[in-house]
Order: sequence, then structure tokens, then C-alpha cells
Amino acid sequence: MSEEDWRTSFVRCFGVELFGRNIDVNEHGEAINGDTLLLLFNADHGGRIDFTVPAGPGEGWELILDTARAGAELAALAGGAKYALEPCSLALFRLVTLTRSASKALGLGP
Repeated sequence: MSEEDWRTSFVRCFGVELFGRNIDVNEHGEAINGDTLLLLFNADHGGRIDFTVPAGPGEGWELILDTARAGAELAALAGGAKYALEPCSLALFRLVTLTRSASKALGLGP
């Protein structure tokens, strides 16, 4: 985001992807890897915001937490899918490799 984006008073939502691959190298020279996370924020009081989630082929996002949907079942979204985030809430997703059956259920392949 640019400095101007941060200072725009009417913008009340954003998303951030935190990469977990190749975070660092340990003392043995081995790569340190963790989960890649996606955080979506909607600070607006006026309504839902539709976010389009990123992902590569065979990847999707598993919902870990949505503060507006406490107790909701974990769900998976394919890359490019839209996620409607309720006002004054945040959602946390984890990048996952989709199984063949999950890919088919999400309409991503045969």
C-alpha cells in the first residue's frame, strides 16, 4: 500500500498474506518453514466487503477464524474465490494443498 492509501479516510478494509515458506535457515543450514496465513480485516460499519483470495494451482485457503462467525465449521476456498467479510470483523485463513476430492468439490478439476 502506498502512503496515500494509508491516509485515505474512507478505506476501512485490507488483507495481508504472511508467507511461511523459507522464513529463515536454522543453525544446521535447514530451511525453516511455517504456515502461510491470510488475514482479512473489515473495520467498516456499513456492510460486508468481498475479498478475492489468492492462491496457486492446487492450493486453497482453510478458514481458521472469522470473528463474525464464531463456531463456524472450517471451510476451504479455492484461489480466486470471493469471501464476504462482515462489518467490524476479521478472518484468518491458512494456505493448504487441496486434495483431489476437495479440488473437485470446489469445481477446480475432474
